Amino acid sequence: MKFAVLDFETTGDQPAQEAIIHVGIVVCEGHPLRIVGSYRSFVYTEREIPPFITSLTGIDAHTLIGAPTIDAVIAHMLPMLDGAMLVGHSVAFDLGFLQHALVQCGYAPFSGLSIDTVEWLKMVFPSLLSYQLSAVAQALGIVHERPHQADSDAWVTACAWMACIRKLRVVPDVTMQRMMHMLQQDVYQSVLEEISQGTLTVDEHDLCATHVEAFGPLPQWEPLYVPKVHVHRGFALGIGEWHNTKADVQPPQQHAFEEVRAQCEEAFRTRIPNYEMRQAQTTLMERVSNALHEGHHVIVEAPTGTGKSLGYLLPAAHFAHAKNEKVIVSTHTISLQEQLREKELPLLQSVLPMGVAVLKGRSQYICLRKWEDAVETAVHTVEERLSMAQMLVWLGETKRGDREEVNMTQTGQATWNAISSDAESCLNRACPWFRSCFYHRARHEATEAHIVVTNHALLFSDAISEHRVLPAYQYLVIDEAHHLDDVGRTHLGHVVAQAPLVSRMHRLDKDHRVGQLSALRSMLVVSPEPHHARVLQHIPPVLEALHALHGAWDAWFVLWHEVVQHSAQQGTVTLRLRATQRPRQWDALMTMGAQVVGCIRETIVRLQLVLTTAATDPNAFAIESLLTNIHGSMKDIDRIGKDVHALLQQDETKYVYWIECHLQTKGKPLRVHAAPLHIGEQMQQLFWSKKRSIILTSATMAVNQQFAYMKKQLGIPEHNVESLVLPTPFRYDEQALVLIPRDVPSVHNEAAYEDALVQSLASAAMTTGGRMLVLFTSYKQLRSVHGRLRALLTAHGIWCIGQGVDTNNRSKLVRQFHQLPKAVLLGTSSFWEGVDFPGDVLTCLAIVRLPFHPPTHPVQEAMCEWYEAQAQSSFTSLSIPQAVIKFKQGFGRLVRTSTDRGVVIVYDTRIISQSYGKQFIRSLPNPRIEYVLQSEVSRRIAQWLQ
Repeated sequence: MKFAVLDFETTGDQPAQEAIIHVGIVVCEGHPLRIVGSYRSFVYTEREIPPFITSLTGIDAHTLIGAPTIDAVIAHMLPMLDGAMLVGHSVAFDLGFLQHALVQCGYAPFSGLSIDTVEWLKMVFPSLLSYQLSAVAQALGIVHERPHQADSDAWVTACAWMACIRKLRVVPDVTMQRMMHMLQQDVYQSVLEEISQGTLTVDEHDLCATHVEAFGPLPQWEPLYVPKVHVHRGFALGIGEWHNTKADVQPPQQHAFEEVRAQCEEAFRTRIPNYEMRQAQTTLMERVSNALHEGHHVIVEAPTGTGKSLGYLLPAAHFAHAKNEKVIVSTHTISLQEQLREKELPLLQSVLPMGVAVLKGRSQYICLRKWEDAVETAVHTVEERLSMAQMLVWLGETKRGDREEVNMTQTGQATWNAISSDAESCLNRACPWFRSCFYHRARHEATEAHIVVTNHALLFSDAISEHRVLPAYQYLVIDEAHHLDDVGRTHLGHVVAQAPLVSRMHRLDKDHRVGQLSALRSMLVVSPEPHHARVLQHIPPVLEALHALHGAWDAWFVLWHEVVQHSAQQGTVTLRLRATQRPRQWDALMTMGAQVVGCIRETIVRLQLVLTTAATDPNAFAIESLLTNIHGSMKDIDRIGKDVHALLQQDETKYVYWIECHLQTKGKPLRVHAAPLHIGEQMQQLFWSKKRSIILTSATMAVNQQFAYMKKQLGIPEHNVESLVLPTPFRYDEQALVLIPRDVPSVHNEAAYEDALVQSLASAAMTTGGRMLVLFTSYKQLRSVHGRLRALLTAHGIWCIGQGVDTNNRSKLVRQFHQLPKAVLLGTSSFWEGVDFPGDVLTCLAIVRLPFHPPTHPVQEAMCEWYEAQAQSSFTSLSIPQAVIKFKQGFGRLVRTSTDRGVVIVYDTRIISQSYGKQFIRSLPNPRIEYVLQSEVSRRIAQWLQ
């Protein structure tokens, strides 16, 4: 087989309007596959090269002087393309420019097959964090010396393609056969058959001819090995069956905590470069240890750099091991969960031989029974088949079956929703996959472990379900505890959207030909069981009930959309529902809502009749499996019905209700919310009165060194609770300069404020050479500033990338910010915390406005009303504490290590003109603060960074 690996650099992304300015092509052929030819050239064009293209590629008009024209370049490329499959990273882009150039130069379009390395990498390396070319190169040991230059990109793409071929050579035979059966298009069939037959191979020791070594060093590939897999029911799994065996741990030993801490400290020094146990971390360890042993609660703020994770994990591990108790550790973010799993917990296990486990929500795990059904029975689109091929490869590697291990496309996410584990459709021990089940394996490991890491959402799900999710426990550590209020309000409330019920109904029956009921009918028609004829009689009434439910459901949401369609708001419309301001459609909404509940109940009754009548031979697994899936769909519909019923109650003394509709999103998705006004009383009932010891910790919880706000929100009792604010280990007076331009216009004078903001940000960014993060509180203002700021910075070779403008994907924005040599990143809410830019990546942080919550959001508005009704200032008791905590989170983005150094600019004069501004200043960890004129900002930045 012959492959032509192609990459173009261009002046834009429209083939008919833009020009090719750089070409790289690498030709691979032979058995084993070798790089046998290459070509690279700049391409002359009279078209102007945009500054951001020059910044990205290093190519400008001067570079192209003397370069051949596109005609000469295409003529040179034609023999290399002859008889080849075209390979490219996102090949549609390069193919589009190639076809336009061929026709433009008088040649026939390229008619061969094309291979997209992005698609193949997703299939063959399903767990790569990113499929961006530089990230792929780094992950696969390929040196990428000149990203965004066509010859270097083509070389790396060729190496990535050969890495795919190498990996496929060791994919289990059963997996390869299933992939070939799934992917029936010509390009997939031909390549997979050649690999399977052994005629398409790669010898990494004889990869390329001498004349192409200038492209870069050879890949540093790991030696190939054939993974050990366990084949069950025709599928290759990366791990064998689990069994009810006790964890292999040493019996409890009564060593004093100080002795164990000293042993751990010595062990950590040998394993962690430059490790030192700081005083703040030691204090945290002592307080956590005392709380667990003495049975009281602790709320502690541990700033960045304290070593918070080890600070609570070590005493928790010692206590659990010494007392043979279980300690639950809950985090908000999956990234922290994985950090604990991969870093801190193995470190502790090297000193304390104890059992540890990570347990996530059930839908995070694949259901192998559903997976088998999906592969064997469903009809799939090309995109779905690619996603399922990706999962086939992943199943041969994974030890956990956790969706976080797979980098899925949007189609893959939809596929996952249909095959994820859930309680309602689980056969438990009757399932032939039970001993291979990833969820039950995780549950078993959690039952046996001393330390169980989970998340806030699962913590509430367990508490609400009377502790049927997590193993029984009395000791709890809650990290990232400042999120507990929001997570609790979500899980203790109700949300109704149109799509979930529609998808459940379609899962049961889509068009009388596709769906679980149709599949059941097909099975029962040929079944020899006499009572199955009676079951068939019960299916038409179910279909009638589903049809009636579908009609009532759609009509109900049409009415909800009428409520918001005349709103003056753009983008996302948020309308509070309250007794004093009912929409004119209110009575009809309540009447139709009651009809929906009635239709759901009728559907449930008729489905239950099918399920109870269809009792079958337990050996008829296909029918039993399908009935279980139908039961799961029925329970999902029942749960949605309960949420609808709860929304119809409209108890405004305890809940706040609102509609949220995204007008600019396809389909204009609408949600109706009911959230508890306060969760403190429920927190008391679910946690504080039930558990012996709870430790709450976060880097940002205190306001004015006090926890009054957090205690009130979470219902934390005043007795039996210790509070502690730890000092920062960083030298902020030397590492961080805070500049507050005192002559910036008021934020309430929007036009003048934005004019000044754009000019000042541009000047600061030019001084720092990019490397700036700008935090906004409003998407609208971000978009407005983004366009104007980009126009000013582009001419200076500085990229301006914005959340919700360039992409909504936070990970992609972070990656771009890391990779671009000069960039300014504009972000809103999700960038105020949870992102790290250590070292020189970030040297300037700009906070556009003090982060007060939008006063018009229904929850905020209702809570403010409640405070005022209690004769308390809602601004003082609620708005200021919320904003101070958020402000601290944003400020914390700048200094992440003891060597970081930079500048924070606060563009909100309320911090100096209003009395409450002092609370924001006092919340900062003693940085150097200067009040300057706008004209002095750039000069002070330059002086500080020298």
